[in-house]
Amino acid sequence: MNRAYWDAQAARWDAEIFDSLAEDRTGVIRRALRRAARAHDAVLDFGCGVGGYLPFLARSFARVHGVDWSARCVAAARRRAAALPNVTVERSTPRALARLAGGFGCVVAANVVIHPAQRVRERLWGGLRRAVRRGGTAIVVVPSLESAAFCESVRRRTAPRRASSYDFHPGMRRLEAGVVAIEGVPTKHYVHDELSAALTLAGFRPFRVSRVRYSWTTENLTPPRRLHAGLPWDWLAEARAV
Repeated sequence: MNRAYWDAQAARWDAEIFDSLAEDRTGVIRRALRRAARAHDAVLDFGCGVGGYLPFLARSFARVHGVDWSARCVAAARRRAAALPNVTVERSTPRALARLAGGFGCVVAANVVIHPAQRVRERLWGGLRRAVRRGGTAIVVVPSLESAAFCESVRRRTAPRRASSYDFHPGMRRLEAGVVAIEGVPTKHYVHDELSAALTLAGFRPFRVSRVRYSWTTENLTPPRRLHAGLPWDWLAEARAV
């Protein structure tokens, strides 16, 4: 998960990278963004990728700014936002982040703080806090470790011959808490209380943690209908900057 990796993903983003906003079955993400937009006029999409959130953010907020550390992702996001006059996008260089610090009432980070190395995640948490002014809102989406365990249990019981989507990454020299490989890519997953603790340590006060529920097809599984009430999920946290 370095800049070269994300540069390579930019050209095949729609096929390779999970779209949490599009796959959200119950609209949890959109409702959280609309709540934030009623209180704040400017939003930063922190780690915007190729700009999948930008059109919805542009309809909800008066001013939208996207940053990403991949030059190719930024180029793709700019193309997507070309017809959106209230949207700007740039590389997330240290100079750019310093200039943007404290300039937003809301910051969105959708599957951004998921690097396998804790030191990198701590830098990302710090960057999120610096971007938003005191009293502002952070909306954070991250993979759920409980969901990964649940989905793996369902797979083993209902489709044991199907290859698992989850595994420990063979390149890891030691076990990092909650780091599970998704189709070979080591990815940090969070349990509920850990996400709240991470936000608190970063300078936020969490006030709502919700499940973003997805279809079973996102896990390449078709379990019995009686299990469909228990859908896979990511965590979404809404937090106040203190």
